[in-house]
Amino acid sequence: MWRDVGLAVQSYERLGSGGASGRPASHPLLGRRISDAANRVAFSTTFKGPEHWLLDDHRSRAGEALIPGTGYLEIARGAFAELESAAAVELRDVF
Repeated sequence: MWRDVGLAVQSYERLGSGGASGRPASHPLLGRRISDAANRVAFSTTFKGPEHWLLDDHRSRAGEALIPGTGYLEIARGAFAELESAAAVELRDVF
């Protein structure tokens, strides 16, 4: 969710946005899995540079932590794998 806009934010708000609610997700980048009565699912996590390798190992020249592009792909892959109980997920034509 970037800058509090888009469908991800709307879904997150409908699901209650409680970072402490839900249950732990199986993938370490997903944080907590939050479901509502209609069985819609969102994942909630907070990334902190010094505490999380994904950010801490990737920094700008100015030292700011950032998520590399492949990190977003891994987050999407992990969410799909958790929701579909898939052993493998193939992503194609990603740019």
